[in-house]
Amino acid sequence: MLKNNRLFAGKQEELLPVSKFTLYSLKRDIADFAAFSTAFNEEYVTQTEALINTVENLLEPKAETLILKMMTQTMEQQVIMLNQWLLRVDGYLKLMKRTTGVKPSAFGISALRRSMGRLDYEGIMRGLKVLISNLQNHQEALESKGMPATLPQTLQELHNSIAENRQKQFEIKSNRAGIVQNNVKTLNALYQRLSDIYIVGKVLYRNTDPAKYLDYTFTALRRKVRNTPANPDSGTTLTGATVQINSISQN
Repeated sequence: MLKNNRLFAGKQEELLPVSKFTLYSLKRDIADFAAFSTAFNEEYVTQTEALINTVENLLEPKAETLILKMMTQTMEQQVIMLNQWLLRVDGYLKLMKRTTGVKPSAFGISALRRSMGRLDYEGIMRGLKVLISNLQNHQEALESKGMPATLPQTLQELHNSIAENRQKQFEIKSNRAGIVQNNVKTLNALYQRLSDIYIVGKVLYRNTDPAKYLDYTFTALRRKVRNTPANPDSGTTLTGATVQINSISQN
């Protein structure tokens, strides 16, 4: 298992930002490091930066990160589109209720909307299946109230597109996890280099500069990473709060 081969604690994705913080500190304090040991020079800094770039391409390859970001944006737009269709479905169901007595709540729209609000795509796909099945079972009555005959198929195509994007996301992330696992030695090499830098940094600043001392403490840097807001351009999935889900009262 990957975690058992790693030399460092915490999440592997935290190693990259920690290493960038450390590189910044090393560049800032290189004169002090060089005075301590001739092993620390501009070439050492360049090699460290190259190793960090290698790990960055391993953990966050730019091409795949862009693809995932674009897929996420597409799926969020699909949720917005689905919400527009649900507003219309609400109307047809209310008109049908007057003649059949079937309540809109029986079609599973409320549960579907909750999944949409959380951007829970697995829940969205399940909810869409339920809704499509119910629309087909009452299609004649709904068409008499104005529902297009093609609406169930339109929703099915939307479901299929979301499912396809979801599968592609899974495949990319799964493949990336496998590649990372096969390159755990590279992650460990970076951590070992960071450890050497931390040893010297603590010697230099333990009794002279408490702030700089923390700059060379892995656990302190990891806490700093965890308290840093995610970059909105990093491809991170947006929260459900970013997609407004509107509904018509079903009373």
